[in-house]
Amino acid sequence: MIGNLKEKAASALGNAVPDTILNFLKQSPVPLKVGEIAEKTGLDKSIVDKAIKALKKDGKITSPERCKYTVS
Repeated sequence: MIGNLKEKAASALGNAVPDTILNFLKQSPVPLKVGEIAEKTGLDKSIVDKAIKALKKDGKITSPERCKYTVS
């Protein structure tokens, strides 16, 4: 049930989460891990992970180091 609530919350936010993450990564001087992004933005780690995958697929972010992400 909790997972279902997280998915509903993520879909209700639409593009707000990826935009928030993208803006956060633009401000970061170093590549960050999913857990670091989640902790610093206050977002759930699983939602951040899904948004990171979508941003990477769209070519908006890259992974210069294993499991770390930055803006393309």
